[in-house]
Amino acid sequence: MKPLRSHLRYKCLSPNNVFPVIINTKLDDPQFEKLLDVLKKHTSVMGYSIDDIKGINPSVCMHRQPQRRLNPNMQEVAKKEVASYLMLGFSIISPIVNR
Repeated sequence: MKPLRSHLRYKCLSPNNVFPVIINTKLDDPQFEKLLDVLKKHTSVMGYSIDDIKGINPSVCMHRQPQRRLNPNMQEVAKKEVASYLMLGFSIISPIVNR
């Protein structure tokens, strides 16, 4: 698993280290336990990839934007924004591989 920022931690929802979730460390013990109870109760509706979500057409979940040219100033802004998302661990961004 990826290293996390100091205010986040991993917790697995099953005893065999399946279904990892990321939880804020600022939760107190009762809040933490309540959150885990809710997540464990509803693991059947969570998906770790689009293939895991049963009954939903992947085309509903996926949206691909065409590549666009940006002026140099906007390129820098976009690079910083994408870098911040990647640093936070967002997995919604995937690189486009040119063929």
